[in-house]
Amino acid sequence: MVRRIRDLREQLNWYYHRIEVEQLGQVAASDERLLALRELAQERERELLRALRESPSAEREGAESTALLSLDSLRQALGPNTTLLEYFRVQDRILAVTVSEAGVEIMSVTHAPRVAQILRMLQFQLSKFRLGPGYVHEFQGPILETTRHHLGELYMELIAPVRTKLQGTRLVVVPHELLHYVPFHALFDGPNI
Repeated sequence: MVRRIRDLREQLNWYYHRIEVEQLGQVAASDERLLALRELAQERERELLRALRESPSAEREGAESTALLSLDSLRQALGPNTTLLEYFRVQDRILAVTVSEAGVEIMSVTHAPRVAQILRMLQFQLSKFRLGPGYVHEFQGPILETTRHHLGELYMELIAPVRTKLQGTRLVVVPHELLHYVPFHALFDGPNI
């Protein structure tokens, strides 16, 4: 069972990587190809969850640590200079949980369709790099400006609503679903960088 769980994880990693390569590769993949890859990845996710549920707890410990962590233990592990920012989706709403030394807060931040739309626009902008160095050099100003605009929109949707809750010098982001495609490290908040 442990081997099956490891194999499923490896397959999931391969599918996630393939989706990323297909989206940002030299030749853009068709929507049908991307949909097929996403469906296969979701099937592996379901298989992995099934395998984890069916495996005896001793085998599961070898495959994945399932020990529950108390809130106080989590806050202690994070330390005084770290905030954990975890996102999750409920229907079409994206919610955020912040855990820091100051406490825990859950808040609604945005709608999933809005983030999906911005991500599509950002991916389209990044796909322009496939047009070659000559194109990129000639249009680098507009490309940079538009990319920053989309990164700023993502910042406004995902980070700005929780900005006052982020404490310390370190931030740990735990994305969910489509947020795995958000380049959190590159989000742009304008001149405040």
